[in-house]
Amino acid sequence: MAKILIVDDSPTVRQLLKLGLSRLPGVTCDEAADGREALHKLDGGPFDLVLCDVNMPVLGGLGLLDELRQRPALKELPVIMVTTEGALEDQERALEKGASAYLTKPIQLPRLLEVIRRFLPAT
Repeated sequence: MAKILIVDDSPTVRQLLKLGLSRLPGVTCDEAADGREALHKLDGGPFDLVLCDVNMPVLGGLGLLDELRQRPALKELPVIMVTTEGALEDQERALEKGASAYLTKPIQLPRLLEVIRRFLPAT
């Protein structure tokens, strides 16, 4: 069983992602509205992958990446950025900070599932 944390300040986006991920057998999802809430949830239990927006209040996606990559237990956790920020420099910055992949909204579900399967080969 794989566990994915969806981090986005939009409840609608979180629900759409969760619905799409329900197509993956053996996957459960949890949600966080910002990077700070995500850190709290990540500290509380094991996750296999994070889907994360860039622009969020309190702690954005890039700040969350910084925090994760400094923590030994979470340093290798795959983080897929899912964002409206489509500029090449935004993508490069996220990848330099340790993002595993970078997808721009609107997300095409087949593409999202393909990327997730690269990091969760059992799905």
